[in-house]
This record gives sequence, structure tokens and C-alpha cells, in this order.
Amino acid sequence: MQKLKAHVVARIAQAEIEADPFPHCYVRDVFPSDTYAQMLRELPEDRRFDTYPAPYEARLFLNLDPGNAKAIGGMWRRIERLVNSQDFLDAMVAKFGHLLPISAAHRASQIARTAEGESVPIGSRTMLLRDYADFALGPHTDAVNKFITAIFYLPGDDRFAAFGTSIYRPKERGFTAWRSPHFRHEKFDLLRTFSNVPNSLFVFVKTDNSFHGVEPGSYPTGGRNLMMWVPEIGTSDQTWGRLSLERSHFTG
Repeated sequence: MQKLKAHVVARIAQAEIEADPFPHCYVRDVFPSDTYAQMLRELPEDRRFDTYPAPYEARLFLNLDPGNAKAIGGMWRRIERLVNSQDFLDAMVAKFGHLLPISAAHRASQIARTAEGESVPIGSRTMLLRDYADFALGPHTDAVNKFITAIFYLPGDDRFAAFGTSIYRPKERGFTAWRSPHFRHEKFDLLRTFSNVPNSLFVFVKTDNSFHGVEPGSYPTGGRNLMMWVPEIGTSDQTWGRLSLERSHFTG
């Protein structure tokens, strides 16, 4: 486990953070090659997944909590223990934490409400996702209880390269949305789509302009596989475990 954690953390630490239009980075070879190959071999079948509610029925999801990871077995038990750990959260905050106070004004009441002294409780949340060919997602900035989102791409080859995560800039100058619905694509300029190629990762910091989504397109029908790491401020019935961060990470 220590060797695996060291590899993943080092690959993320070495990646360059891009500031425009919001803080993000793209990482290649994030897992050791033998680990990644085993992850793909042990991906669960569709029957283990649940279906997202309308209008996103083309997305299947499976919470990668300790119980489900144990049921899947193999390498996924190790991956769950890694990504849902305090150590992994601390490593991600070591990389991106200096950017979290960008949103301090938006988060002031949220932190005041959830903090326990100088400690802010963080709920673990990681999901395996499987998106089929007609899946698309309008530009949005993410839910307000998220602060760093990591999307691990899990394809076996480059067939799904175009079926990645896109980032956008609003056509309306200065437009922001802290509490963000999913907007129509035509209201935004597409800046870049991060390729969904084997063993890669897209990470971004939630801000009021972190507009991202999935472009409508003609994608392969086999289903793209992702692992999404979305720790949340506070705990809820959608999170498990209990991690924590110092209040100062969010307030500066």
C-alpha cells in the first residue's frame, strides 16, 4: 500500500497546476502500470451499479465505500483504502490547499456552520461511474459542499479519448455561479477537453467559475469507466467515514 500511495501522490505532486480559467491539472500514468491493469481486469459488471436519475440515465454509478469495495474484492479494496484515507486527502490538500481560500467569501457561513473548533469534518465520497454513448453534462461548477474533485479515467485503450471532461468559459463576460445548475452548452465557449486515455486524471478546485461538463457527441458504445473522488465538507447520507481538515485551509 505504501508503494502504491507513494506513486500516486508523487505523480499528482509533479503535475503543473493551470490557473485559467480556474485551478486544474491533468496527470498521466497516475497509477503503477501493473496496478492499473489489475484495476481494469477487476472492474465490476453493470449489474452491480445503480442508474442515475433522469435525465442522466446513461450514467451508472457505484459508491466505492468499504462495503462495496470488499464485495468487489481484489485491487479495488486497496484503491478504496487509499483514496478514502486521511493521508490521501492530506496529500491532495498539500497540492491544492493554497487555492481553497479563493472561495472563502462563498464558504464563510458553511464553514461556520460545520466547523468543530478549528477542525472541519470531511465526508469521504468516491464513486465508480460508467457512462454510455449518449451521456452528456452541461457546464456547471459543482455542488457547494465539494472543494476538490478528481476524475480518474479508466479506459483500456484510446477509443474513448474524446469522451473526456471539458472546461468552459461563459460567453457572458464576468458570469459566475457558486450554486450551479447544469447550464446549456451554447451559453459557453469550449476551452479544452481532457482526453479520456488510459491511466489519466483530471483534478480541479471548486470555484464560482469552475465550469466543466461533458460535450454531446458520437462516442463508442462500450461505456466509459471513471473513478470520481469528491470529498465533501460535512457529512451526509451520501458520504461515509469521517476525515477532517483545519479550518484555515478554507479561510486562509
